[in-house]
Amino acid sequence: MALEIKEKEVLNTCSHYEAIVNYSFKEGDILTKHLIEQYSTGIFDIDSRDLGKMNQLKVIDITMHEYIVDVKFQKYVKEHISFEDVTLDDESLMSHDLMMIIVKLYNQYRKKKEEALEQTLWL
Repeated sequence: MALEIKEKEVLNTCSHYEAIVNYSFKEGDILTKHLIEQYSTGIFDIDSRDLGKMNQLKVIDITMHEYIVDVKFQKYVKEHISFEDVTLDDESLMSHDLMMIIVKLYNQYRKKKEEALEQTLWL
């Protein structure tokens, strides 16, 4: 019973869960596959009583949703993360670290986008 309550709380926090886990990506897109797998399993490892972690989870959910809907952001991420020489296991790249990298890239991407918009407005 407690597990069901935890899952409901996590899913309520992750409003984009269904869209993310059901996202159809191109065959051979290892990064996207790995991100979605890490997201879909990792979110349930978070203690739903920890408000800080739940806030992080919400940010990860928003970032992953942006990754699947914004082709430019997806391309930006792929330009900054190379998986050619990395084996995708827990020892080579921790899922939490990967999610935090994606969030940082999202923040950088948004900042660059806002700066470009500001420059356009001045013209």
